[in-house]
Amino acid sequence: MITHTHADHVGSLADFIFYSYYCHGEMAKPNVSVYSAYDVKIEELLAINGIMPGVQCFIKKCQSDTQYTLNFCKVLFERSSHVKEIPSYSIELSIDDKLIYYTGDTNYLKESLRNPKVFDFVYVDTCKADYEGNVHLSLRKLSELVSSEVRSKFWCMHVDKGFDRQEAETLGFNVVTNEF
Repeated sequence: MITHTHADHVGSLADFIFYSYYCHGEMAKPNVSVYSAYDVKIEELLAINGIMPGVQCFIKKCQSDTQYTLNFCKVLFERSSHVKEIPSYSIELSIDDKLIYYTGDTNYLKESLRNPKVFDFVYVDTCKADYEGNVHLSLRKLSELVSSEVRSKFWCMHVDKGFDRQEAETLGFNVVTNEF
């Protein structure tokens, strides 16, 4: 599921598709499905990297603000605020009776997430950098927007250099870890 086409989100997607096509599963059979909203230009990005959608992978385009039922979950793409140059999306997932909100990269937290009684988990783009015009949401802004009673549902991700895990946890947020 693709939220936007910045390299830190899709930079190795073509390699993954090639590997899966030639080295994983049945040789030369597509076994990767890429889901995105209609206006995310993932086909162009893959074509530049030599991937032929429909041959080496499957592309599934979704209308924003419309829920789709997939094999393992329900998914809804929702437009988010990140940068002006390309479209960016957040993703709402329903998996095994759990409702998850993944902001992707964003500098804004929609009103319904500020007291998210309906969501079980909220993964939110969070950074230490805090300045006007930031394309990511600072920990300071997040802590101002989210009441302490629901912060245990929030997982800070996409953290930048200098992000203080202990500060976030002291404020009541969780922080995603990279175990590799």
